[in-house]
Amino acid sequence: MPLIQDIQITRISKPLIKHFMTSRDTARRGIVEAINLGLVLNDGSLDTAEVVTPPYICGETLEISVKALDDVKSELIGTDVLCHRIIADVLDKFRKTAPAAMAGVEIAVWKSISRITRTPLWILWGGAKREVITDFTISPNAKFESDLDEAVKIGFSTLKVKMGVIGKRNELSAFRQLYDKHPNVILRVDANQAFQPEEALEVIDEIRSIGLQLELMEQPTSAHDLQALRRVTEMSPVPIIADESVRTFSDALRIYEEQAAHGYNIKLMKSGISQAMSMVALAQATGMRLMLGCMMEGMANIEVSLAFACGTGAFDFIDLDSFMFFQDDGSDVFFKSKGERLMMG
Repeated sequence: MPLIQDIQITRISKPLIKHFMTSRDTARRGIVEAINLGLVLNDGSLDTAEVVTPPYICGETLEISVKALDDVKSELIGTDVLCHRIIADVLDKFRKTAPAAMAGVEIAVWKSISRITRTPLWILWGGAKREVITDFTISPNAKFESDLDEAVKIGFSTLKVKMGVIGKRNELSAFRQLYDKHPNVILRVDANQAFQPEEALEVIDEIRSIGLQLELMEQPTSAHDLQALRRVTEMSPVPIIADESVRTFSDALRIYEEQAAHGYNIKLMKSGISQAMSMVALAQATGMRLMLGCMMEGMANIEVSLAFACGTGAFDFIDLDSFMFFQDDGSDVFFKSKGERLMMG
């Protein structure tokens, strides 16, 4: 019987290829602080996951993550790793304060299950497809216009752009230059809660008046103000996707019941796998649009998110590009990337 024996915790620092900013975190970050988590079984085998915790999204710091992992470890030691529902119930006790840490444990658990059963995760989760198309995320900076141009030239047909970072006028000016050079590019805007409802609608109209194909706007207003989010949703000609407003199944259900958005962004690092599965089922039952995103995670975690996307086949929009912002970390992964195409091995 494969029993959990230990959870190892190692803090790591990962240098970024380029600095990254959002409207909620305008520091020019060149390093991502994270945790490398190791799940040790009683046969000595080890499966790993990464824990990445942007505090502005979940309020979780690395110190909170470490404390929660120490606490949950005492409850999980001796548990059969194949009993993932029992494990998820234990993790649920800690998800409110440490969602990323619990997601890391759950990712490692599923990697153990995959290894023990000799079945790839994307098959365990349904085997719906072998590849997806991801967008490429760009954070405004001094080289904003050239970054947009370069992303299209290297093969990305869809760009996800952070707004509310260097000022709306500057960002819209860059979009005009983008349209002049690449009129067929598809644009996704991630506001990270930067706008008031009327401002968000004005931005949508201005982008569309440029001629760009605006596919969606992500989290235009405050995560805690669903009335404001609903006002944008009611008036928007493009899908509005909730992100920071949705961490759990209960959050997703509330978004649906209050008609606050057209869909929501699932990230395994903020929701965990068991919650994400329930959120997928809700969207499939109600017709909500689904996006699969990521934190600033490396290749090993992105492989699991890719397996979730391919296995369920449930997602309308894919944003799994974070591994491209790091140097090759040497992870032993079984997926391939070719520009915007991500393929299971």
